[in-house]
Amino acid sequence: MKFTKIISFSFFVLISCNVSYEDSCNELWENEVLEILNNQIISNFSYSSFKDDSLDNYFKKLSNALKNYKNREDVSLFLDSVVESMCVDIINIKDVSYVDKDFLQKNAKLSLRAWKQSSWYDSCDYQLFCDYVLPYKLKNELVDNWRDTLFRFHSGLIKDNPELKNLDSLYQYHMTHTYYSLASSNHFKDYKMVEPNFTWISLINEGGCWERSRLVMYYLRAAGAPATLDFIPEWGNRKAATHAFVGLANRHRQLGRLLGNNNDPNNLVNDVNAAIDTKYNIVFNKDEIPKEYDIQYEKTIPKVYRKKWNASGNKSVEPQTHNNSFSYNNCIDVTDQYLQTSNAIVKSSVLNFNKDCHLSVFTRTGWKTVAIAKFNIMGNAEFYKMGTNIVYLPIVAESNQIQVVDNPFVLTDTGRDELVCDYNKRIDLKLLRKYPIFSNTAAHTINFKGCKIEGANDYYFKDAKLIRQINDYPFFVQQIDVSTVDSFQYIHIISPEKLIRVAELECFEDSCGVLRKISEIKYKEPSNAKYFSNLIDGDYNTYIASRWARIEFDKPRPVRLIRFCPRSDTNFIIPGNIYELFYWDNQWISAGIKKADSFEIEYNNIPSGTIYWLKCHTEGTEERIFTYQHGKQIWW
Repeated sequence: MKFTKIISFSFFVLISCNVSYEDSCNELWENEVLEILNNQIISNFSYSSFKDDSLDNYFKKLSNALKNYKNREDVSLFLDSVVESMCVDIINIKDVSYVDKDFLQKNAKLSLRAWKQSSWYDSCDYQLFCDYVLPYKLKNELVDNWRDTLFRFHSGLIKDNPELKNLDSLYQYHMTHTYYSLASSNHFKDYKMVEPNFTWISLINEGGCWERSRLVMYYLRAAGAPATLDFIPEWGNRKAATHAFVGLANRHRQLGRLLGNNNDPNNLVNDVNAAIDTKYNIVFNKDEIPKEYDIQYEKTIPKVYRKKWNASGNKSVEPQTHNNSFSYNNCIDVTDQYLQTSNAIVKSSVLNFNKDCHLSVFTRTGWKTVAIAKFNIMGNAEFYKMGTNIVYLPIVAESNQIQVVDNPFVLTDTGRDELVCDYNKRIDLKLLRKYPIFSNTAAHTINFKGCKIEGANDYYFKDAKLIRQINDYPFFVQQIDVSTVDSFQYIHIISPEKLIRVAELECFEDSCGVLRKISEIKYKEPSNAKYFSNLIDGDYNTYIASRWARIEFDKPRPVRLIRFCPRSDTNFIIPGNIYELFYWDNQWISAGIKKADSFEIEYNNIPSGTIYWLKCHTEGTEERIFTYQHGKQIWW
């Protein structure tokens, strides 16, 4: 690709249409909403990429070329040629320079018509209409005629499916069909718009949660529904990321049952808090999980905000924090529409009066702000509607400098449990992982239960001998002592009927009283050597997917130990990797760097009562903080 800059554009010609309108809206209302829209375009602008060319000329080039494109490669080549000919650079294009009264009038008519004819008209008041139906775009994207196209689409959809006149049914339809109509690939990541509009999303047909949510919002708002962009600024127990989903502004609660951040596998909502699609979620019984582990089914949520595009919305909040800018213009807090919440009070010196207190959550690159409150004259900052069962750290950030103003704490339903570093009571830590096991990772183990490990000297296993039947779930590397005195040329793990995903399969023999890994491996069929190479490459990130996983030695050998590993997130302790443990005492303090020589690593004489962070210097970026209780890592 020649062009790697971010671009943003709109295709008027591509999706324009001629529609005859009935005079179905009150003239007074129409004039009022037109005034609202006129005020909006004065206050807003679109990020774009035009330079030394007019918008009209650019639109013509785009629409004419796109009429003939057949596949994604054609689109990529086309963008290269157009951009190269235009000397494109990123500049700002104000809406007022190309949005005219005719466009606004058409938008107003269709908005009012869809809203007033809807079955939810009585539950969606005029202010909600102005904020969440009327706007001609969602944020800072270039304007296109999405409302024309989707108004007609909705009319046809209702005609064929009258049950979708109900808002809940319509919402569910688009969250099921429209939301998942986008692929999760990144073929067009180099051409990603600053703010994708409807035409761009529809053209590339791919995107993550933000693009999917925006697409659903276009469809719902064209139908007169007050669709909102609700988002999580950071997760409470996952790697750093934001997440977006679609809400409805006329609902006082977005979910039938409020989430509790309590890892309840029965209270999961896809695309909100579930770690894996609930259709594939496997709930493990306590006695099926080793005592050192817990399975995390839920992604915990500290805060949920709602974006209002309207320039007359709430006051901006734009303090700069360490490593990130907490800048959510025109946002409102809707956390209690999704979560069971609790309040937290942070106490500090009266010298912090009127300063912003940032309540932050851990990420690998630093503590990230999720909420802000002012210190009052008593030195207290009060935070309302916070997600529970999350570790928070209160800080003050001024001039890019961080001042920790209180201990980290776990917020519970009844208050806060402070985590205080205790040097008088020291503990020994046996660490098995650097990141919790989420259910999407644990699901890889499910088909191992019932598998057999067998040895044989016949290629077709006609003389197979059972070494071990697997009666549990291998969440980590498994070692199996072989009691038989027989020698085997072939070893395999075989599943009764389902695919298993095996990352590594190693065998050891007794060599003068010392276990030696058998490296003399060959395959009778060359094609098998290539296929099964992932089993013996020493890389836990590679794996095979088959009903059976087999290795073949050069000759029969007295196998005394078998080690295998299912497909995983590779966040367990890996021998040879370099790790460093940190504990928190107003800052991260290193407890030392160690090279792992087994599948666990120990640190002795460490202060208790605080939070810990095991960092891997060798590979991987997934790391979370934990507390340590009763010999077990408790993840946050």
